[in-house]
Amino acid sequence: MSLSEAVGLLQQSHVSNALDNPTKAKKECLQAMKILNGLAQDLQNVAMSRATMKYYDILATKKPETTEKMLWLNSKIYDFHYPVLEFSESLDSGHFPVPSFTETDPSITMIPPSIEARFEAVSITNWSQSKSVSDLYQDVLTNCSFVSSLLSLVDLGYPLLDLVSPKGPSDQYRVRLHFNGTQRLVTVDNQLPFFTDRRERHLTVSSSSDTSLLWPALIEKAHLKIMGNGYRFEGSNMANDTYLLSGYIPEIISLHNSLPANFAELWNLRNQGQLTLGIGTGKLSKTLSAQLNLTSNHDYSIEAYKAGSLVIKNSWVENQNLEKRFIEVSDYNHFKYLYVNWKPSAKFKYLAKRMMLFSPSKLLYEHTQPALINPTDKPQKVWALLERSLPNKHEDQLIMVSIYNSNRDKLFTPTQYRSVPNDHVTNNRIKLETFTMEPRQAYTMVVTSNYPCYFTLTLYHNISPDFNCKIARFPFLDHLLKVDGEWNTNNSGGNWSLSTFMKNPQFSLVVKQDTHLLMGLFASNDAPTLVGFHLFHSEDHNYDYPLRDFDKTKLIFSESYTPGFQTHKLHLKKGYYKLILSTYERVVHQNYRLVFNPEAATAISVEKIHNTLGLFLEKSYFDWNGSNRYKMKFSTHDFNVAVTFQLMHLNGHGGEEVLSSYRPGVRGSVFSADGRAIKINQEWNDSLHGVFVDATLDMPGNYILLVERLELGAGRCNVEVGSSKKLIIEKD
Repeated sequence: MSLSEAVGLLQQSHVSNALDNPTKAKKECLQAMKILNGLAQDLQNVAMSRATMKYYDILATKKPETTEKMLWLNSKIYDFHYPVLEFSESLDSGHFPVPSFTETDPSITMIPPSIEARFEAVSITNWSQSKSVSDLYQDVLTNCSFVSSLLSLVDLGYPLLDLVSPKGPSDQYRVRLHFNGTQRLVTVDNQLPFFTDRRERHLTVSSSSDTSLLWPALIEKAHLKIMGNGYRFEGSNMANDTYLLSGYIPEIISLHNSLPANFAELWNLRNQGQLTLGIGTGKLSKTLSAQLNLTSNHDYSIEAYKAGSLVIKNSWVENQNLEKRFIEVSDYNHFKYLYVNWKPSAKFKYLAKRMMLFSPSKLLYEHTQPALINPTDKPQKVWALLERSLPNKHEDQLIMVSIYNSNRDKLFTPTQYRSVPNDHVTNNRIKLETFTMEPRQAYTMVVTSNYPCYFTLTLYHNISPDFNCKIARFPFLDHLLKVDGEWNTNNSGGNWSLSTFMKNPQFSLVVKQDTHLLMGLFASNDAPTLVGFHLFHSEDHNYDYPLRDFDKTKLIFSESYTPGFQTHKLHLKKGYYKLILSTYERVVHQNYRLVFNPEAATAISVEKIHNTLGLFLEKSYFDWNGSNRYKMKFSTHDFNVAVTFQLMHLNGHGGEEVLSSYRPGVRGSVFSADGRAIKINQEWNDSLHGVFVDATLDMPGNYILLVERLELGAGRCNVEVGSSKKLIIEKD
């Protein structure tokens, strides 16, 4: 039994606890304590024993927070790179080797296809931090961002050597790197790649002044391992790599032919040890690159600044030619980015973390949305760092962060609240947003991406140790009532100014108690279909019958049509309502989702209204041809047939009329063939959405629908017939 085995049990215990298995977690913790009790009580053992007993007390009294659980579960998902366990100020889990470690990650042995190299075990005895560390350079491997990050941290006096354990010959090393939400341990062996024929060239980071300095190559190997492509490095940037090495907050500033106006201030802060600086070129032609002594798409550390000029240090040295390593520049037209990495403790007292699993959705409210509030009476500066977890699975992955002034509510749509101006989209793995929280103001953050992934949101601030972000909730219930449907050829009637509007999907909404309500309508396609909904008062006796006319006296709200979605927040009294969902254009093929968020799940009920005229449907038409009367003959073989006729005037032969179209007053009555009145209408009606005639045919026989218009005229009358039993319409 050994301390390493105890550490392994404690790591397994944290994973078990994250998997909501506290019984197993306690058992593994007790096994670790048993090992520690059986070993000599030296300083290491004492520190570990105290930390383990404290951890056991936490297991017995407190459940882990969601973020803590996800940080450990992420280790299980991604190659068991566990978070660092701290036992004391000078002792952590990285000081202990992994029992029986064998490298199983095949990607770490990948080398560029044009290179002949083999991996050899090395015995590392030189653990110097002398000037030779400042002479690190890259040779064949195209990882300028990583080597420049090493150089910038060396200049700052950052203790890079502390990242590696043990500090002596070993067949395995533990390297501490910041990624996937925390500082984690990456285990590598002592195998490094060497050219088979050109021993003077190097695939690893090397020192031009001390060829025996190999420990930086262990950090490099750990970095390459987590990036996933081994020594076929596929690129990064200096801000990301400095963060990975040090945890310093990365900021990428786009350059536009000049340094930023505050560069002198940044340089002073750099000299005070508060930040690192680097600079990166854009794409350069070979000719221009040779003229300027600059490499295309290359990152440089910054060595000096004076009177608007920089001295930059090239991480790449070819054939140990050091003459062109330091370059003085005052023309910044060919530089694209300035990399700034801020020492967190120099600017902020506190940080808070939230780890999230993101699944792409076209519906904004399905995204995890962190929410925060400034609890003080003063403005508070907050830096929000969003990190997408490794491994990088998609080269074209984008991330976007939007921040909204809110009530800490979950957003349904991006127009629901006023957004804080920020730079939205990036293809970088890490995104920094800085903003000032106004006194007592609440905010909601929306994180989106085009692929599923884990995110960690770290908030740097000076508010209080208790400040943190919560997950935004819906304004009322914690869940939504959802109705899914579609617009199609049969029910996509277009906007309210068209005669076909009432063909759109209709719903009855029964409000069982006074309630505040948030409702939303969302179209599913990427195309920006204009959508809208209209809510009407309804009578209790016909709440489940479809609306037939656009009665503005009963209309509760009607918003302008908007692309892709629409929401409305309102207070409804107990009663009956009808809702119509529509697109601006008619005959649209589109899925939709209707959502409701009331104060209580029992406050409302929603039912689809079947707005067909009847079980059996027939269609006919006639032309007026200068007349004002028309008789349509029909018959039935059944008793007690419920029948509805919809009469729609058309000025031409098109499928719909518009609000401004001419429409004559029309009425319809039903008689039996022997003249007996079944249904007589005296009122004239010029409704855009049609004239409806309801009747019940009490016995089999022949019948007549008499259609009249107020004056002689032209045009066409479409007749749609719905009935409870089969009707036979006589053709002219």
